[in-house]
Amino acid sequence: PKEKSNTMKAKIYLLFCQLSSIVSHFFSRNSSISLSKSLDIKLVFLATILISCNQKSVLPTPPLDHEALNLPVLEKKVDENIDPYFYETTAITSEKGPESITRNIIQDDKGLLWFASWQGVMSYDGKEYTNYTNRDNLKRFHMFAVYQDSKGGYWFGSVRGGLYRYDGKNWEHLSSKKELTNDIISCFMEDSKGNLWIGTADGAVRYNWKTFEKFGKEEGLINGDINDIVEDKNGVLWFGTRDELYTFQNEKFSIFKASNGNSLFNVRTIIKDQQDRMWYGGNNGLWMFDDGEEEQIMTAFTGYIYESPSGIVYAGIANGSGRNWTLNRFETVSAPLNEMNHKEIREQEGQIFGIMEDKDGVLWYGTERGVVQVME
Repeated sequence: PKEKSNTMKAKIYLLFCQLSSIVSHFFSRNSSISLSKSLDIKLVFLATILISCNQKSVLPTPPLDHEALNLPVLEKKVDENIDPYFYETTAITSEKGPESITRNIIQDDKGLLWFASWQGVMSYDGKEYTNYTNRDNLKRFHMFAVYQDSKGGYWFGSVRGGLYRYDGKNWEHLSSKKELTNDIISCFMEDSKGNLWIGTADGAVRYNWKTFEKFGKEEGLINGDINDIVEDKNGVLWFGTRDELYTFQNEKFSIFKASNGNSLFNVRTIIKDQQDRMWYGGNNGLWMFDDGEEEQIMTAFTGYIYESPSGIVYAGIANGSGRNWTLNRFETVSAPLNEMNHKEIREQEGQIFGIMEDKDGVLWYGTERGVVQVME
């Protein structure tokens, strides 16, 4: 509220707005209605107070929104050292996996699984889970991206907390105060020239293992709120952003246009499959591009895309306007675009993130409440 008032009702209304922004955040980032019990209790208590005060306010019902990185602007300035959305836990090791939103999963060259979760950095060795944020006293910011580079090092990107670089023993924290363009980190990738790219909510950073080079509006990346970065077979880099899809070649950014003259918007995930075909998922559904030929495979909003070692493509796709999402499987090996074998293998409430098949053939993916394992 903009009005300055010291009355009790004004204070209650301010608290209502702040808590509502948290609710809106969960919907806008993850279409989530599953909040912690403590937050549920606060909201019910607050609603009771509002009703008793004869306020005509009703807890908002935000529309289904698939934006999963943008955070709300809170009424009061947020302490840059505090993440109001971090899911607090104290355990260092546990037999239970993450219980909060888990955005990305990888398996490293030693077979260890790593999770970028709202509880922080976590791993799984096949027997127990370890929370490194708790163990090593890392900044308590929820994690969004995890990556192992070609040198064996680990990179963990947070939302508003910058990123951590980990060599297996020591942690190094990087932020927008020096190396980065923004402290919201969405993705990592290495190009064929050996550079490490870091996608942020305000541009990209190219790291040649000596220096960090920043790219933004001045370099042609007009909308720098990046979702994903992938290199195609011709060495062209593709940047999926909250706005349009960009290509980067010869040190120049360009907006990509499909054959109909339109761009693809809010491309959330890009992959290059084993046949060098490019897949894009976002507001315009699921698309595949192959040597100039393009095909819209699915029209519904598509979030995460992943190709297994055996060449099967999996995608998390919104199921209509409701809360349900489906995990979809596409048999792609040697299949023409119009003959691809498609199957919905699982339906669930809430979004599907970070799909990954481990070395034992078990399919993992992140959800709004932790992780799921699927044995086909």
